Amino acid sequence: MAVWKLALLTGAVLAPLAAQAQRAESEQQGTPEQASVTGSAGVGDIIVTATRRQSSIADVPIAITAMSQAALDDRGIRNVSDLSRITPGLSFTPAWGGSTRISIRGISSTVGAGTTGIYVDDTPIQVRTLGAGNTSSNAYPAIFDVERVEVLRGPQGTLFGAGSEGGAVRFITPEPSLAKYSGYMRAEQAFTQHGDPTNEVGAAIGGPIVNDKLGFRISGFYRRDGGWIDRVDPLTGAQIDKNSNALETISLRGALQFAPTDRLKITPAILYQEVKGRDSNQIWRNLSDPANDVFKSGQALRQPSLDRYLLYSLAAIWDLGPASLISNSSYFDRKNPLDVDYTAYAAELLGGDYLAAYRSKSPSVAAMNNRQKVFTQEVRLQSNGAGRLKWVLGLFYQDAKQYATEDVHITNGDGLTQALFGTTVEGAFGIPLVQPGNVIYYGYDQSRDKQIAGFGQLDFSLTEQLTLTAGLRVARTKFRSSNVQGGPFNGEVTRGSSRQSETPVTPKFGIEYKPDRDLMLYASVAKGFRTGGGNNPVPVLTCGKDLAALGLSGAPADYKSDSVWSYEAGVKGAAFNRRLRIETSAFYIDWQNIQASIPLNSCGFTFIGNLGAARSRGFDLHITAAPVRGLTLEAAVGYTDAKYKDTVYGGVLRNGSRSIVISKNDPLFVAPWTVSLSGDYETDLASGAGISGYLHGEYNYGAGWNYGRVATIGYDPLDTSQAATHVAALRVGVRKDGIDASLFVNNLFNSRDRLAVSHDPISSALFRDVIFRPRTIGATISYRY
Repeated sequence: MAVWKLALLTGAVLAPLAAQAQRAESEQQGTPEQASVTGSAGVGDIIVTATRRQSSIADVPIAITAMSQAALDDRGIRNVSDLSRITPGLSFTPAWGGSTRISIRGISSTVGAGTTGIYVDDTPIQVRTLGAGNTSSNAYPAIFDVERVEVLRGPQGTLFGAGSEGGAVRFITPEPSLAKYSGYMRAEQAFTQHGDPTNEVGAAIGGPIVNDKLGFRISGFYRRDGGWIDRVDPLTGAQIDKNSNALETISLRGALQFAPTDRLKITPAILYQEVKGRDSNQIWRNLSDPANDVFKSGQALRQPSLDRYLLYSLAAIWDLGPASLISNSSYFDRKNPLDVDYTAYAAELLGGDYLAAYRSKSPSVAAMNNRQKVFTQEVRLQSNGAGRLKWVLGLFYQDAKQYATEDVHITNGDGLTQALFGTTVEGAFGIPLVQPGNVIYYGYDQSRDKQIAGFGQLDFSLTEQLTLTAGLRVARTKFRSSNVQGGPFNGEVTRGSSRQSETPVTPKFGIEYKPDRDLMLYASVAKGFRTGGGNNPVPVLTCGKDLAALGLSGAPADYKSDSVWSYEAGVKGAAFNRRLRIETSAFYIDWQNIQASIPLNSCGFTFIGNLGAARSRGFDLHITAAPVRGLTLEAAVGYTDAKYKDTVYGGVLRNGSRSIVISKNDPLFVAPWTVSLSGDYETDLASGAGISGYLHGEYNYGAGWNYGRVATIGYDPLDTSQAATHVAALRVGVRKDGIDASLFVNNLFNSRDRLAVSHDPISSALFRDVIFRPRTIGATISYRY
């Protein structure tokens, strides 16, 4: 309730400020123009900073998708999941325990450091997966009051560092203006079939406080996505909590820009975001009937989550004439506690069926918390102007501290062990539950990643048409971690630690040829890198059999770095007076020494190993056409064939054979085909009145694929494939003088396709599914000037 009041207060404060700003701007500049819809969603152009300098997206020799705020609004993009459905090569899927998985071109992992860079302006905020629960997930900014979002496909190791092995997703925020007022407001109300309503309100305003000297930008945003999954008692079917899975998001940002001279700009900013999940989005397959709009979960306990962060940044740009000196300092402070219901899982790990703890009235919960504290400093000196030689030189420093805790509490633990073993917890495990809190397992982890790097890139035009690129990044990385875990399920208190240091070198080479302004051909070779890390000790008491099945007596203390070499060739072109734009690229990626999770199926633990090599190859194609006035058609197609190159064996078993951890040609976790088709039509509704009407429709498809081989450790005979997904949306609206009012339908045909499946352990009869939100109908009104 406090959040809703804060959102209303923000709107109440910003609305009169916006009106005042509009009057002032009208006096200075005349009637404000409606923002143009540009970028990947239209035939218009968009300026990006993927090469660390402002360039037209058509002139950037890499595979990139970029969308302005207006284009995002036209397509109803509200989060990264929405963004992934329309961006070729970008994959975003739910994972275990409420975590998520993001990848680009198949370079995907749920363990170790991130493979996809997540940036807010020039600040990387991606997370390292830490702790036995493996539930660490990235924080993603709410898509409101952003200047644009950029998705860079392929490793960005030279300019963006170790966190961008597969690519990067960048959220670029609007700068305060020193000369012009601007504002943006959006409100939305929607209704989900058989669920609670969704609503949002947000406003932003910015402009000069002192002309040419001091400017500001402030924004506030609140959204509540209504729940649609009912939590019930799996034994009786009685409803416990209707529409339990609501989600609330609040985002506040403030920035100032100070220009003490014509050549120096200093911009301090603060971004605050809080995302509260009331319960999980998983449905139980045996209790639900999606075809008849029955969505139920049998969790004994609610699974709330909180993701709260503050990002402080200080950016400065000093124009030195032939070059600019750019500095970005930031501090990222994040807390991410969540509860995961272990009632069914704990019973299964102890050898019972998933309902054993329900029958003995022994619910359990894993209270997890992930904490990030990251300081980042980057300084760049880069050339200005449009000469034959363009260059950028930079220094980067980061100190990233992370903490992860997990406490598994069990109520009436003795009742569960009596039902399963005929004895108490102490009798079954040799030690009693840890007090206070009846803790059956606990794990506390901390890590520290430090790195310093120097990087540079040169672009030299041999002729007006031909340009060569060479870049290099040399880093020094240091990592250390420590772990302590205990409790009856762990058997005894165990401790582990790891220290590593490396000097990765990530070069890039490229060539581009532009025979005319509407055609560019390019090719590049680039390297990406990801640091290694430490494993938690695996308790031999509970996991001895699983380790023995791998030919091991214990888990390795740490795992090493991995890296990719990417080879890419592409074409960007326009024809028919730029009514047709085509962007396409083909790629081949060689991924070596892959960090991957090795499951211990019976005991519930995992550890991380370096599992050989994989290759990812494919292409992406983006076509935008405007065949007649007012009509825009778009197709985005991505194909990724990502597989392991070799069979990876475990240790020698007692019979002399070797277990198979990975089989040759096992697929990586990515849809082989993605297709996004859309059409937009806009026309004048009243001649001379400045009122236009528009229609947007889209269809998104993700192909299914089969998982690994039967012989592979971790193969689940009851969960062998990911099915294809289909989802469509429709929006119709009117625009006039910056006001935009529309009606929309998301999940137009009420798709029930599964996005993810949880089945732990393999012997379990319980399946938890994540599916699309049911058909949702709503209205949006926005205003920008």
